[in-house]
Amino acid sequence: MKQKFLLVSLFFSLGILVTCLFAKSSKKQQQDKSNWKEDDYNDDYAKKVNGKREVRKYYSFNGKKYYVIVDIETKSEVIEGGKDSSRCSLDSLQQALFFSHLTGKKPVVVIYDTDDTISPIEYQIQKMCEKVGVEYRRVK
Repeated sequence: MKQKFLLVSLFFSLGILVTCLFAKSSKKQQQDKSNWKEDDYNDDYAKKVNGKREVRKYYSFNGKKYYVIVDIETKSEVIEGGKDSSRCSLDSLQQALFFSHLTGKKPVVVIYDTDDTISPIEYQIQKMCEKVGVEYRRVK
């Protein structure tokens, strides 16, 4: 009986230890994510939507050849991603629309929400997307 009690206690203790280790690991990942750059978010989102990252698209203008880089491209979408805290994200809609023009694919703007609040930048981008009929995704 004493051996059974010790065995049960041991398994219970191991269970608590494993739970604590996973919780600490998960918390660390969340803390690390707060330090991510836009490229890190784009890499993560591309995996989720089975997309390709930083695809070059060429075009000609006035006899010269140029290219732009699409953040994420899937079979049916061109996605421009941006962080909610970056004013650089304000050009996401223009880029998505131009990529759509070059590819014929659906333009999408993805804003990575890093703080669980809607910032003025996010609000502006969302309203611009609604105005012109471009899909807006807010991703946590």
